[in-house]
Amino acid sequence: MKGDTPNIVEGQRVTSIPNIVPWDAVQISQSFPSNKNVIEFIKKNAPGEWVPHSESIVDICGDWIHPKSTETNRILYFIHGGGHFLGSSNMYRRTAYQAAKSCNAKSFVVNYRLAPQNPYPIPIIDLVSGYLALIENSDPSQIIFIGDSAGGNLVASTLLVIRDMGLPMPAGAMMISPYMDLTHDFPSWKDNIDTDFLPDLPIDSRGDGRLRYYAPNYLLKEPYVSPSFAKDFTRLPPLLIQAGGGERLLDCIVEFVAKISADSKSSVTFEVYNDHVHVFQFLDYCPGAKESFKR
Repeated sequence: MKGDTPNIVEGQRVTSIPNIVPWDAVQISQSFPSNKNVIEFIKKNAPGEWVPHSESIVDICGDWIHPKSTETNRILYFIHGGGHFLGSSNMYRRTAYQAAKSCNAKSFVVNYRLAPQNPYPIPIIDLVSGYLALIENSDPSQIIFIGDSAGGNLVASTLLVIRDMGLPMPAGAMMISPYMDLTHDFPSWKDNIDTDFLPDLPIDSRGDGRLRYYAPNYLLKEPYVSPSFAKDFTRLPPLLIQAGGGERLLDCIVEFVAKISADSKSSVTFEVYNDHVHVFQFLDYCPGAKESFKR
């Protein structure tokens, strides 16, 4: 496919390999169509050049992952990370299982379409469509969003679209080291390079000067792309946001939290784990990992 590079295609293949899960894990696939009303809303309200194939109604796959013994109506709507161009429900099987077990819930992990083949706003279309499919048979008050890194970015973007469409909100959301500002114009991106493992993201190789696979440069400050630039955070559900004190994204996460906290109608709990790295929750040897899942 034009615009792809072998390393990205290979990376997408590798991150679709199933991760190891405990013996009592259940994984059941479920598909749903992209929602026509969501497509029309995004086409009308999301700025930027429209990606032609984003208008197509396609089937999107997700996976339910939880312990066999789980009997609950609680749902974790799990949005995986990977810089918007890597990751899958298979890669996140173990993490989604751990989250489900910690919360006595069932995790539903969406395989949203990935950049660069499917750039903004396609992942948001997929994720709002998935939420609408869930609430056809589930009470929104039993659903909590969870996402890490780019998945945290997409949690916030998806919530903003849900709000702007006037749809019922979930009970809450948790964002782990969320990637809230795709411009990378904040001090900790450089200052914390020696205390974090997060690398510089690859520059798009298509030759048009893009810094990110997900969206062109002129859209990087749009709220649905970089939620830190949103001017209205009202009518969002309660949020729990966690960050590592040594991670490169720390400043943009702090800025996002400060903006939400300035709105007295928004509820946000912010936790910084000193000396911890980006998405430390997935590293069993990090002392704060277990405490984070408990929270």
